[in-house]
Amino acid sequence: MLARTQTTQLNPTEVNGLCKTRLIQSLTSLERKSRLANDLLLRSYLEAVATEISDSYLIKCEQSLNLPPQFLKDQSALAEHFEKLRWDGARTYFVVSFAADGNEQTTFYPSTQGNAADLHALNEAIAAWKLRFREKTSLDQTGLEVDERDPDNRNIFKPIAGFCIRIRQSPV
Repeated sequence: MLARTQTTQLNPTEVNGLCKTRLIQSLTSLERKSRLANDLLLRSYLEAVATEISDSYLIKCEQSLNLPPQFLKDQSALAEHFEKLRWDGARTYFVVSFAADGNEQTTFYPSTQGNAADLHALNEAIAAWKLRFREKTSLDQTGLEVDERDPDNRNIFKPIAGFCIRIRQSPV
């Protein structure tokens, strides 16, 4: 059985208009997809850069703060160590040792008395450790601890056998 269909002939103007419409739709779709692909590429690139910077900071912090407990008793060796490993991301190092009577001794590197902001940040940062020390709760040596509550003054800590070393980072 044969079926006959009626075909309609489009005139050249209609064909040209239909082609232009489809071309515009295709180009619009391509432009939208290109923007999305570009956004994804930029986001991926930014994430890779942020990860690289973060890893670099953590490596430098680990190198700076990787000290045996007995090394912390020698102030001149500490000053030399921190000076040798000085880098732009670390503004100030603090070494805090807790005494048996519950008081702490703080030493700043480079050797300064610390400004009011440094002292406030230090007291805020070690408050929990003071409490643990007074209650005779051990300080776990878990590696680096990062405090980013103040984005202008990020802190990286590493408890070492009853000692706490702190880096105050420069703003990025």
